Amino acid sequence: MPEDDRDGAWVGAVTGRGAAAAGELPQEWVRPDPAVWDEPQMRQALAGRDIGAVYQILTRLGYSQTRIGVLTGQPQPQVPAITLGRKVIAVAVLARIAVGLGIPPGYLGLACCPCPHTTRCLPAAELMTRRLEGLV
Repeated sequence: MPEDDRDGAWVGAVTGRGAAAAGELPQEWVRPDPAVWDEPQMRQALAGRDIGAVYQILTRLGYSQTRIGVLTGQPQPQVPAITLGRKVIAVAVLARIAVGLGIPPGYLGLACCPCPHTTRCLPAAELMTRRLEGLV
């Protein structure tokens, strides 16, 4: 599948609009292909909650630190600090990173609350849609 089609499908899922809307969103908002999370090096980094290694792998795949920051909601100084070895231990930050990048939470050892009143278990696309609409 061409890159534009895959990105357009994701954008459509997030915004509820068709693939034609892909050009309306900046490239920085397009998350990595879900297959990235199943690569052996990535799975090892995720299992160890080594977010610095995750960011390094994404950088090698062409993701800029700015793009990673946009997707995860992290300010510019945090992404390079994490890439250079700063540990991420706060569960809330790990969860935000997982949602922003589209990482299956279980790959980071995160559980979620199945309660209907919370957004913690919303599919990432629905959560991102709510975020874009200002509901979260």
